[in-house]
Amino acid sequence: MNELYEIQKNRFSEFHSQYNKFLNMLLTKDNLENETLYKILELNSNMNLLINNLIDIEHNFIKDNVDYKDKLKEYNENEEIFKKFLPFIFMYKMTLNK
Repeated sequence: MNELYEIQKNRFSEFHSQYNKFLNMLLTKDNLENETLYKILELNSNMNLLINNLIDIEHNFIKDNVDYKDKLKEYNENEEIFKKFLPFIFMYKMTLNK
């Protein structure tokens, strides 16, 4: 897993470096050709896909985590308890306001 981590880390570093170069060049331009604008729009679309893929992978990591399943179950149980006591909480709050 460490090897995969290092590969991904290096790939992101490479992307980050290229993107910084792109941003710096963009600052120096006053006008852009339509073709370049189209490529930037395409780049943004691809970045949206990349972000969505990362979110999906993160979701898969979380849902496969046994601790997460336990925490979710515990949260749901706590939420049910809270819902049952909600009327008492409101009643107590009303008595304090009198």
